[in-house]
Amino acid sequence: MTKIPTSSKMKKLKEVLKYTAINSTAQCLPRIFKAHNKFISFIWTLIFSLFAGLTSYLILRDLLGYFEYQVVSTIRIVNEVPAPFPAIQICNGGFLTKEMQPIVDRILKENYNDATNDTSVYFERVENVTQLVKMELKNMKNLSNFTTAPLIVKCQFDKTPCDLNNDIEYRYNYKHGECLRFNGGENEAYLKKSRVENEDNGLKLWIGPILGPSLKIFVNNKSFSPLSPDGLYVRGGEEIFLKVLRQYSYNTPYPYSSCIDMSTFDSMYFRKTIESYKKYGQAYCFRLCIQKLIIDNCKCYHPKYTRLDNFTGSCQNLTDLECIDKYENSFVGEKINECQRECPLECEKVTYELQLSSFDLSLDQFEAFFNKNKSLLFNVHKRNFLILNIFYPHLEYTVITVEPKTNIIDLISSLGGALGIFLGLSIFNFVEMIECVFLGFKIIFQ
Repeated sequence: MTKIPTSSKMKKLKEVLKYTAINSTAQCLPRIFKAHNKFISFIWTLIFSLFAGLTSYLILRDLLGYFEYQVVSTIRIVNEVPAPFPAIQICNGGFLTKEMQPIVDRILKENYNDATNDTSVYFERVENVTQLVKMELKNMKNLSNFTTAPLIVKCQFDKTPCDLNNDIEYRYNYKHGECLRFNGGENEAYLKKSRVENEDNGLKLWIGPILGPSLKIFVNNKSFSPLSPDGLYVRGGEEIFLKVLRQYSYNTPYPYSSCIDMSTFDSMYFRKTIESYKKYGQAYCFRLCIQKLIIDNCKCYHPKYTRLDNFTGSCQNLTDLECIDKYENSFVGEKINECQRECPLECEKVTYELQLSSFDLSLDQFEAFFNKNKSLLFNVHKRNFLILNIFYPHLEYTVITVEPKTNIIDLISSLGGALGIFLGLSIFNFVEMIECVFLGFKIIFQ
């Protein structure tokens, strides 16, 4: 096969390039090469160069903007009738009852033989013993003998008396002891919904006498047990009005936010969270991670957190407690990063914002509510009772959706618009370029 001289190849390449430019669907290129006047050709070349520079700037700006992963938030107000009512959990503000004092004294005596007049040391010991009591009670079946839930005098929802056997259940809270829980059961037939938006059609509870100066109220999704930081303290002697506002948040997964797509994620803690709560939440997954850290290092599980297995025993003594404190306090730095990998942030959340108002109860109100217990009312100060109203101020909820400011389709459209407006280029011009490159390589390797 005869080899074509280099000069002939260059000539053919120029012919191919010129032919492609003249017959291109782009607007400037044919005019540059078809112009018979060099000045006209120069003007078109200058115009093409200016618009090519402007187009390059716009393309670079769009590309950099896309890879910054900017987002936009959309807020919508959605009306829902009837609206699912949240789960309400009510606990005593404190934990220890009079019946538990003998247990506290026994554990103090067993673990501390020496007396102390140092107040800080004494309170540290009491705090340690209180933790031990909680550990011990967590495993007892007759919890109600030692931790008493708030007493309900009267209950109604939507102006209808509650079914105390099905609407109310009792759950143990590690910090507050036994609590009562409304609308938190698994039976869908008994789950409540609000049809009217005012305090008279929500949950109304007459509670008393209460054990301490306050109660703690939790409002949350029924799938989850409440976490202590989420509660709201209310005091006795008042009628409380608690407005509940719902908010649903939908975020876009990484790289647009810190959350990830759960449909493609899997880990031991993730599966255990779903198994325990029927739904995933990072805060609950983190507690499983802390539990695993305690089990691995203390060889026992902390009753405060969900149990991970059926063969590890519970932590029960001061040595275990010291070990727990050590590793709970060490849950920082690299360990948190490790748990974040196992327990990513969820992209969908339901949150309840609470707005509280109250006024003092009067004796007239007490007499109206507790006619059968007049002697009790006059013997016990009114601060031992309270009336609790929990309701939706309106049946709307807020939906916050966070989406990418620019998705891949928007990026392609923007790039195509810049190329089309300023240079007259389209997708067919890229096909022409591919054809030109192919012919060029064919000529070179002949």
